[in-house]
Amino acid sequence: EKERCRLVVLLGMGGIGKTALSVKLAEQLQHNFEFVIWRSLRLVPPLEVIINQFVQILSPDLEPTSQDTIESSISHLIEALRASRCLIVLDNVDSILYSESEDIQYSSHLLPQIRYRPGYETYGELIRRIGDSQHQSCLILTSREKPQQIAALEGETLPVRCLKLAGLNRAESWKLLKAKGFADSRQEKCSVLIDTYAGNPLFIKLVATTIQELFGGSIDEFLAQNTVVFGEIRGILDEQFNRLSGLEKQIMYWLALNQNFVSVRKLQKDIMPRMSQRLILEGIELLQRRSLIERQASSFVQTPVLIEYIAERLIEQNFKLSEEKEGYLLMSHTIFESQLKNYIRESRLNAEM
Repeated sequence: EKERCRLVVLLGMGGIGKTALSVKLAEQLQHNFEFVIWRSLRLVPPLEVIINQFVQILSPDLEPTSQDTIESSISHLIEALRASRCLIVLDNVDSILYSESEDIQYSSHLLPQIRYRPGYETYGELIRRIGDSQHQSCLILTSREKPQQIAALEGETLPVRCLKLAGLNRAESWKLLKAKGFADSRQEKCSVLIDTYAGNPLFIKLVATTIQELFGGSIDEFLAQNTVVFGEIRGILDEQFNRLSGLEKQIMYWLALNQNFVSVRKLQKDIMPRMSQRLILEGIELLQRRSLIERQASSFVQTPVLIEYIAERLIEQNFKLSEEKEGYLLMSHTIFESQLKNYIRESRLNAEM
């Protein structure tokens, strides 16, 4: 607010609290703006519909004409953002984004990029112009993936910022568990839950409900059954993981299995099968833009729940392979599951030491 940002992107994986934060910001800042408009893009509305709504609210005297193009409509909106101080929130921007990996497998020469869905490319023009143009208003976007235009516009001293949301801290997560009925539980067991789900508020709420309903409120019993990725949590992670190209998935698998101080250079040197350094660099950049890996110092890490999810996928692939290839067994399913999970957990402990 003090720095007069024209465009702010709230970035983070599913369930991390982007929508909740955008609502809270709108409530806290509403007295500093003449207009506050909040819209969800979950149902992928065409840009023409959104812009016409905005212009009607901000410039009710302006009559749209049949000659208006999307470019002129954006210009009308920019003028309205100059004339009045407005706060606009577009939630779930990732709904209008599209991964080419849904159609095209990566080759040795190119890697799918995060683009807008066909017919929704004009949203990119809207974002670019609001970020580039002089006005007294602010647009807040929430997304699991960073739109392409943002990288060229953002900067620490520029009026375009990208804020990557981390999970709740331990104290905030503990309050959440208390509200879900775990006030009398042992704090160290609650800490295991908080660390496993990396403070993701939605995941913590979902698992807390499951523990109450299926395990009589016993965190010990839940942890003993050795499955932390299930139900809606699995669905959220599937939704993000299925948008990845083959190369991005390969990097995710490798990072989960090799958690000891993984740098770009180490990844480029050690990953199997071997691939070009350029593709690996682009793949890591894409995974960061998709909120699936985090940089800590010079290394890249995944959250524990994501690592568990990847382990489950590897276990399922092993089982599927053993079923599809008659007379072939990669490894006993039970042995493979046990050894893989033990290896990943030991790798994680070694990485934390």
